[in-house]
Amino acid sequence: MGKERRAFSEEFKKDAVRRLSSGKDRLSVVAAELGLSPSLLQTWRRKYESTPGEGSREGAVVVPLEEEIAAFAARSRACGKIERSGAQT
Repeated sequence: MGKERRAFSEEFKKDAVRRLSSGKDRLSVVAAELGLSPSLLQTWRRKYESTPGEGSREGAVVVPLEEEIAAFAARSRACGKIERSGAQT
């Protein structure tokens, strides 16, 4: 017999996407901690995250621009691409 398929609530999926949107953890880390495949989490991200120019998606997780910018800056600092002052290295 094959593996039993797990079912996840919409709230669980949206919470997982919100966690990705915070920028604190990489997709692979969040997926591992939740016991999910990264591709499944990426699918949820595409479904629930609203992106500029695409219009609103039903049930989209809308992240305020300030949070999105802060998350991007945090990821960039972690990669060593920008310093805290905003100057490029």
